Amino acid sequence: MTRRERDILTILAERFPASAHAAGGRNLRIRVEAAFPDLDRKKPDDYESFLEAAETLEKEGVVSISWKGRRAGEEIAGLMLTDPDKLYALLGSESPVSHSERIRDLAQSLAGTLTGASTEFFSWLGETFSPRDVEMKTGEPTDTTFRDAASLAAVLGDIAVGVRELRLTRALSVELFSDSKRIEELLRIFQPLVRKAERAGVAVPPFELVDRSFPETLIAGPVRFFCKDGTRLDNPSGMIIGLPFESVLNIESVERIGQTATVLGIENKETFYALAKDFAPEYTEFSLLVYVGGHPNRAVQTLFTLLARSGFQLFHTGDLDPDGILIIQELSDAAGTQVIPWMMDCAVFERYYSQGRTLEGDMHTRALRVRDDTRSRFGLGDLLDRIIATGIGVEQEIITYSSGLSTESPLQ
Repeated sequence: MTRRERDILTILAERFPASAHAAGGRNLRIRVEAAFPDLDRKKPDDYESFLEAAETLEKEGVVSISWKGRRAGEEIAGLMLTDPDKLYALLGSESPVSHSERIRDLAQSLAGTLTGASTEFFSWLGETFSPRDVEMKTGEPTDTTFRDAASLAAVLGDIAVGVRELRLTRALSVELFSDSKRIEELLRIFQPLVRKAERAGVAVPPFELVDRSFPETLIAGPVRFFCKDGTRLDNPSGMIIGLPFESVLNIESVERIGQTATVLGIENKETFYALAKDFAPEYTEFSLLVYVGGHPNRAVQTLFTLLARSGFQLFHTGDLDPDGILIIQELSDAAGTQVIPWMMDCAVFERYYSQGRTLEGDMHTRALRVRDDTRSRFGLGDLLDRIIATGIGVEQEIITYSSGLSTESPLQ
């Protein structure tokens, strides 16, 4: 297999699970210019090798080529996937359609051995697990992973009701799987499925009982926390405060100390500290800064839920890349309301494009996780299209907030 043949197969394999094709709809099609931004007709040898690769895969029945203009054999406009099973066979992996069908049957079977929330969770997976839930590079979750997760869920269910005593996570992992890190691996693999279930209102097993990540966040701004035990914690000076997940769980509601009730989530720690150092809410549209730290952990998710419930308007600023947009999607899901992007649009992208970085090969896979409802908000779809077309991302740390947070009002 040539390099260009593998490039074509990989792009199709990355896009297939989230396509209508995987759900029995119209065949997957890709535009060559968008899918292969590095392809340059001014480099005849490279372009010729791409043409040969596409024609070889067409002869093997994997793709169908559409040509630009009236003459075939000169410039490819697009490729249509014609045989998904052969595609994955050439890559040495299982079709995600076959994989997901088998996992759904297994999940239903496992649900019958469990109780309570675990039964609901695995039954739901037995109905909804789809090709897009399969991780292409690793093939996870596998049958073994599902069985191990069900075993863990059963034990955690007993611990939650007091039938069994809770042990330290790695000790329990050795007891159950003869592997001290297996539980941590299971939690990592199942995290997307757990989040998906929570968004759907489905009960999930008490996996938090063995989470060793010890999630936490940072805030800066004058706010007042009302705690569930009747006490309160004031931060009138707006100093930077650390909030572990356990502390966030003890907060009942949040109240602003000042004129506005607006929150700005900040993806990167360096930018958070730079902005928090000189933060003066009376001169900005924001009353509170929250350090998000990449994809939001449970402390951040729970805090955003609290802030939304307490009447705060939520904003976020971060990297201009597929993950940066996914973070907005995840924060919105956690809060149950729209989180508004700030300084995350095509204008900012073009301003810093020359200082951007080339994105990794799995950029398209990550971009496919951005839902249509997210793309339709606040110009995020246009931004994502521009990122994909150029293969460039802009890191938040290079963006200049020249006059602190008052450079652009998000409420105008």
